[in-house]
Amino acid sequence: MTSPESPIPELAGTVYRFGAFELDPGLYALRRDGSDLDIQPKVLDLLLYLIARRDRVIPKEEILEALWAGVAATDDVLSRAIHAARQAVGDDGEQQRVIQTVRRRGFRFVATVDSSDSQQPAPTRATEEARPTRQGPAFVGREHELQRLGEALDDANRGLGRIVFISSEAGGGKTHLLEEFARRAAATHLQVYSGWCWEGEGARPYWPWVQILRALIATRSPEKLREQMGSSALDIARVIPNLREKLPELLESPPVQSDQERFRLFDSITSFLRSVASDDGTQVLVLDDLQWADAPSLRLIEFLAHEMADAPILVLSAYREDEVERSLSETLGVIARRSLFEQLGLKGLLTPEIAQILRGDGGGEPSEQLISAVAEKTDGNPFLVAEIAQLIKSQPGAFKTGAKGSGTFSLPQGVTAVVQRRLAMLPPRAHRVLAVAAVIGQEFSREVLVQAIDAELRREPLVEALRSSIVTEVPQALGRYRFTHALVREVLYEEIETSERALIHRRVAETLEQIQAMS
Repeated sequence: MTSPESPIPELAGTVYRFGAFELDPGLYALRRDGSDLDIQPKVLDLLLYLIARRDRVIPKEEILEALWAGVAATDDVLSRAIHAARQAVGDDGEQQRVIQTVRRRGFRFVATVDSSDSQQPAPTRATEEARPTRQGPAFVGREHELQRLGEALDDANRGLGRIVFISSEAGGGKTHLLEEFARRAAATHLQVYSGWCWEGEGARPYWPWVQILRALIATRSPEKLREQMGSSALDIARVIPNLREKLPELLESPPVQSDQERFRLFDSITSFLRSVASDDGTQVLVLDDLQWADAPSLRLIEFLAHEMADAPILVLSAYREDEVERSLSETLGVIARRSLFEQLGLKGLLTPEIAQILRGDGGGEPSEQLISAVAEKTDGNPFLVAEIAQLIKSQPGAFKTGAKGSGTFSLPQGVTAVVQRRLAMLPPRAHRVLAVAAVIGQEFSREVLVQAIDAELRREPLVEALRSSIVTEVPQALGRYRFTHALVREVLYEEIETSERALIHRRVAETLEQIQAMS
């Protein structure tokens, strides 16, 4: 690889280390466990730019201006670069251990970084092996869910199309489940094509479908494409312009605009997918992060659902259940009425599965106190469990056992970032209500909360906060709520300044005294 001038010349003598990776601006190289990785120069520039400015969120406009100066680059270009950068460092759009997307703000490098002068002696192999790696957690549990996906695949193999929607909270394991199922399907020589939705603004229409169609087109000869697409090729080229590289006879055509053109496009794509499945056997199509999907992409799923009942096609669509917006909700309602539809909601891991993660990769046998503390704080969320397991392995003294056998530990940076990202989606006033609730405790009553918050927060923000997935009603206890995760409550609690926290504690104590006096 050539070594162009570093995009951060003032830091060219610094080597950044995070997990198993080293980013060296001077040598213009990314290494993992001491071995150079093959990475596109622009993706490396992006990593360098983010890591050097990791103390803040960087707007996408700034990144485009800095790295694509003088080029008419679009948000689509940046989204592909972010995706490639995450792949290079073992990250993904769901867990975001390294590159965090801050919705409607930009991006931030969030992995823990050690930096040193590149002129210092390189670490020995023993030192490299001693540093904790930040690889994705091993796949644990979900056998029931995999079985249900396998049954859906069996139906598709018999020519009965199926659509399965998989939902979970952030870090709940939907992407990991999709990856594991795709790996097992590919091992049986089934065709699996994946697309993902872009969170930020500016994504091109049909983006998850564009990725799937591009992959399908790339694996086919021009002759095969002409056979399988027929007259549909011209319509498909309106959303996949590079189709003309294989079929140069296709004329240029404007983007899809009218409802009639959109219907013809949907019919053309569906006919192509059915033709591919008929010729090549069962096709597995994976669409991830549908909570960020554009409306045309969702309408295409609805159209396909009507046309694939007798085709060997399995569509797996995943989304975060705490970020469902109206367009996705409408799509779920439309498809749910069809017999080929199935909903698969992922819950927290069970205690034995949590223990398995804690003991994985040489973690040793976890104590009952540790297992119990992790289960209580995470509610079995796979990402949160894996982050805490990594903390315990890298810092053996991080977990402390209390006098009564309970345990506690400091929050890993990755966990805090995920929770803060989730909280950032709340309106500021609702966020404030939940912060006060966090001072009251893991479980709280509406009556106490109303007395503890400011008067202007007692109407809509209170309702919105209590309707959020951050808290849930306590069964058979009218007017009582609890935080879904102790970790969420802990992050909220730490956000409040000490003096203000003391004031809220006093309000809560006074309210409790009044309630007791009246009872």
